[in-house]
Amino acid sequence: MTRSSRSFRLPEYKSQIDYLFWLLIFFFTDTGGIITSLGLNIRIANLFSFVGIFVVFLLASNGKGLGIVLRDRLFKKLLTILFFWFILYYILWFLVFNDDYSVISLKSRLIKARFYYLNWLLCIPTYYFILHRGTVLFLKLFLKTSILVTTLLLITQFLGIDIVSVNTFSRGYVDVDRVSLAGSDFLQLGLYFFATLLIIPVYYYSQFRKLLIYGVIAVLMIYVLSLTRRYYFYMILSLVLGDLLSRYLFNKTIFSKGKYLIIGFVGYLILSISLPSYTDAIQKGVMTVFESDKNTYGTTKKRMELSGQIATVKLFQDNFLLGTGYMNEWYSTNKDNVKTEYGIEGADYIFLSTTAMYGVLGLVLFLPFYYLFYKTLFKTLKRIKRQKHIIMNNKSLVAPFIIFISLSLFFLTHLLSYPNWFHFIGPAYGTKELYLYVGIMFGVMTRLNSLISINQIHEENVK
Repeated sequence: MTRSSRSFRLPEYKSQIDYLFWLLIFFFTDTGGIITSLGLNIRIANLFSFVGIFVVFLLASNGKGLGIVLRDRLFKKLLTILFFWFILYYILWFLVFNDDYSVISLKSRLIKARFYYLNWLLCIPTYYFILHRGTVLFLKLFLKTSILVTTLLLITQFLGIDIVSVNTFSRGYVDVDRVSLAGSDFLQLGLYFFATLLIIPVYYYSQFRKLLIYGVIAVLMIYVLSLTRRYYFYMILSLVLGDLLSRYLFNKTIFSKGKYLIIGFVGYLILSISLPSYTDAIQKGVMTVFESDKNTYGTTKKRMELSGQIATVKLFQDNFLLGTGYMNEWYSTNKDNVKTEYGIEGADYIFLSTTAMYGVLGLVLFLPFYYLFYKTLFKTLKRIKRQKHIIMNNKSLVAPFIIFISLSLFFLTHLLSYPNWFHFIGPAYGTKELYLYVGIMFGVMTRLNSLISINQIHEENVK
């Protein structure tokens, strides 16, 4: 290889400690319902796996990981924003002083909020491992885990052999049961890999092509069986956003890639023949989102309206500036234990419940996080467009580029889906994937920018 054609890389570690770290992440998120299947207490399992993640993090970095992360300029900005948010607003005001609507003690509120702290702290080790230990192992393990979990799900559902934890119940608007796999949330990133495959030139990701295709199909199967309407909407939105990204980065539309569209169409035909009831349910599910006035099942129409949950809207109006503070009824799975006069619901009305709990001031104080995150995302996209030749000619950038584009589609979809706004601080302790995605995204953006800078400097020196 000549000096001018030489590319510079960052290390890609695949040691036992790297495998252990990512396996602990999958265990922490209960991917495939492994914790449930083993009959373990999920809170205790989460605590032990959390400790294990940080122990592995310190071992991998020889005890210097935290110092390394804190010296990074971008991540330091993130931690500074989160530190002031937690200390000045979340702990002092939200949990301690603003207790007019709380039916539990301060001690109980501080203890119950521990999962929120733990989830945010996970940004640190995931950021370190993606930036300093590499992206290839994560990408491969993610895709292989998706394939394995889906295979076990199909065996459990259609052969009647109980391997993974599955909940089956009526979907309501169709005559077919919903098959919900426990712990599938972390795998939803796979939904966005499909649009990524259409954006990136095929030759570029040839080393991951088969694994990516099988992984995407596997994740799609999970959400086909789940009959979750919002994910169908996200898939459609991700394709629209993917086309815009493709036009921006490569001056091409994704719909020109007939090969993958044909594969998708053939796949849909196969699904229609093998599982006709589910394809019919998908069609009806999508239509109920866009024709909510005609929907008589569930709360689709309410979820699409900012005024959908009257009790929550009333609480927001009465506590416009400072919010209600912590209300356990929004978080509890057993609402009879914490029942109030309001009859509120948090899980399906995250944006509404968040505005009521934190008030306008709380939301404004959290806006710097969104500003830093999306500013960095768009700056990275702009730099990729300018230095596209470096990306396309450097194989060490394939994995981080795939992860970055997929997560960009995920977070842009999040930004355009207003019911999910401020999900990061809303009453959704179960959404661990959001915080892990943040750590991975910051790590992959920093890694991409570092690799581009190194190779750009080399190019200039050669000239």
